[in-house]
Formats: sequence, C-alpha cells, structure tokens
Amino acid sequence: MAEQQQLFGDPNTADIKLQLIGSDGAEHKGNPLYLHSQVLRKSEFYKTMLSERWSSHKQSLEAEDNKRALEIEVTSSHSVDEYIKCIKLMYSSEASKSFRFSSVDEALAILPVASELLFHDCIEECIQYLDAVRWSRQQETQLLALLSSLQINTLPSLAARLGMNPCKSQCEHLESLEEFLPQLLSVISNGQESRCGLTRDGVEKYIVHYFKGNASPAVTERCKSKLLEAFMGNIDRVISYNNDKYKRNESCSALLWLVGVIQKCDGKLFGEVLHLFCENADLRKALTSIESENHTLVQATLNTLINCFLKGMGNGEIITPSSLRVSFLKNWIGTMVTLVCVLAQKNSTKYLEILVALDNGIANLAETLPFGDQKLIFDIWTKAFTRHPIHRCSAYQWWAAKLQDAIARHYLAKENSF
Repeated sequence: MAEQQQLFGDPNTADIKLQLIGSDGAEHKGNPLYLHSQVLRKSEFYKTMLSERWSSHKQSLEAEDNKRALEIEVTSSHSVDEYIKCIKLMYSSEASKSFRFSSVDEALAILPVASELLFHDCIEECIQYLDAVRWSRQQETQLLALLSSLQINTLPSLAARLGMNPCKSQCEHLESLEEFLPQLLSVISNGQESRCGLTRDGVEKYIVHYFKGNASPAVTERCKSKLLEAFMGNIDRVISYNNDKYKRNESCSALLWLVGVIQKCDGKLFGEVLHLFCENADLRKALTSIESENHTLVQATLNTLINCFLKGMGNGEIITPSSLRVSFLKNWIGTMVTLVCVLAQKNSTKYLEILVALDNGIANLAETLPFGDQKLIFDIWTKAFTRHPIHRCSAYQWWAAKLQDAIARHYLAKENSF
C-alpha cells in the first residue's frame, strides 16, 4: 500500500500542532497549524526542537494509549505570512517539487525566515533564484544587507553582481503515458495532427496534465527522455531539410511547439533544452533562413526565443548560471534581430510589438549580468542592428542609463568616503 501523502494543514495525519505567535505577541488567526514532524525536520531548528521534546511526548502517548499530536509554540520575529510560506516550501521539498518564487520581493522576504529556521534547501533555492533574475536598486540594497547580516554563502556570480568580491564585476493510467507519448510527439512532428483529429493545444494539455500527475519517478524520467528525443529529432530535421522548405518549416513549427510543452512540464528539462538551443550554430543558421513570406513561422520563432527563453531567464522562471545567460545573448541576438528585420521589410503588423518585446527581453536579461558582461552584450546588440536597415534600437538608451547610474554611484561613494 502506498504511503499516505503528508499535506500541509491536514489534521487527520498531523503529529504536530503548532501555535504560531507573531513578533507583536499576537496569536496567528489560523492557529493551530497542523503539521508533520517528518517534514519539519527539513529545518535544523525544528529538528533540534523536536528531538528534545519527542521522547517525553512519545512516553506520554504510550501511557495515555492515544495518538495526540505534540503541541508546540513558536514565536516568529518575521512576518507570519512569510513564516508559513517557508513551512509550505518544506512540503514542496518533501514532495520533490521545485520551489517557486513569485517575485524577487517574495524571495527576499523568505530568505531570512529560511535562515532563522536553518532550512538549508530553501536558502540554496533562494540564492539560485536571486542570482538568475534582475533586481531594482532597492532590492539590490536589501539583498546585499541580508547576505551580509545573515552570513550566507552565496554564488560567485551573485557576489560579483553585488560587488561583494574583489572581482570584475504510481497510477497505472499515468504510466501508460510512456507508451502513448512517442506516438503523440510523432504525429505533431510530422504535421499530421489534423488528420488524426487532434489539435496542438489539445495534445499539449494532455501531456502537461499527465506529466504533472503523480507518476512514478522512473516513468517521469522516461517521459522526459521521450520529450528530449523528439526535440533533438526536430532540430536535426530543421537543419537537414535545406532543399525541402515545406518539411523544414513543419519541423521548425513542431520544434517551437515542443519548447513550450517542455517549459510547462519540467524546469530542469527546459534548462537542458535551452542549453542545446544556445550552443547549436547550425540551428541558428537554419532559423535565420526561414522564408520571409512565412510571417507566421517567423513570428512563432521570435515568440519562442523572446517569451520562452529571454523572459524565462530574465524573470527567474528558469534558473541558469550567468555563463549560459551570456552565451545565449552572444549567440542569439544576431539571429533574433535578423528575424525582426524580416518582419520589418514585409511591413508586418506585429513588427513594432515584437521589436519592443525583443529590446526589453535583451535589456532585462542583460541586467542579470555583471557590468563587464553587460558591456559585451551592448556591443553585440548594437552591431546586430547596424548590419540591418532598421531604425529603432533601445540599446543606446539602455547603455546610457547604465553609465549614468554608474557615475552617480561613483560620486555617492566618493561623498560618503569623506
């Protein structure tokens, strides 16, 4: 029989009743919190607390012959809401799910709570998230103060951005998906979905729905392998179908669709796909040669590059090392600008909208990099636009603002030194 899943706030399975007191001495309105000792032990703070109290509690239960939950009281020096969010993340960790932060502000609020609870997995996830997204000046100041006060080990690339280092800146029906998935992917890859009475949106919903189900880890891994295999197959076809524009365009369309599906299914697999996209020069060349008459495919390609990759890395949806972010921008800015120019030459109604999204995507992702890498990206960005007859580029405005900000910081530091 499968082990019963432990859920946050479930009074039927909880062996801990937590009375949470706010920093102002007031009890949390949602008290008591029904929790599980196995999950709380993800935190060294609770692991120590429970080890001190569990033995006597167990003896008491044996004497009373009941299963009464252990009652504990904790006073939080932080926001009760953020404290509870941090506890909920322990349940995500227990279920082998990825931590999800909705914003930089949320990660900054949870980081000190995780540090107080000695919840090391959460601390690590916070640091990785904050390294991969851009911040405002206020958030940067707050992050620097937190890392300094909490004495948390951080990533070298994050430390460089902050100037901290002396460097230059089990269900049978679910498991049946394993057999059906290759057939679905083959239908899409060969452009036969309409003949089979399917739509891409419908197939996508099916795959995502079942992929997120509680299938066994082994099945999940094999499904991921099938998705990656289909992805690689479409890349090969896009590259090899030089003399068959129809087949090349079909494979390109299927490839872009697969990127979106993988993004919704699995973050780690999406990171692998991003890496493969980033390094494949032949793929870049093939996508650059898309027929200008095929506006729909050109727009779809740009939408994937901008909305899936640029925005995905820029807003922290996909956590990537700074080296990969630099590599993606270096390798793909030229291709993306070329495709935008194809739309411009044909007076596509989507041209300006996509150009603005591209400019914002490049700038936002570049903001996650140290200053030296930002300068490199600026040079590549401006050269790409110089090679094409296009009249609008926000690279200069962005770089001027960066330099103005750097000068302001210099003079502020100089004034504070006196």
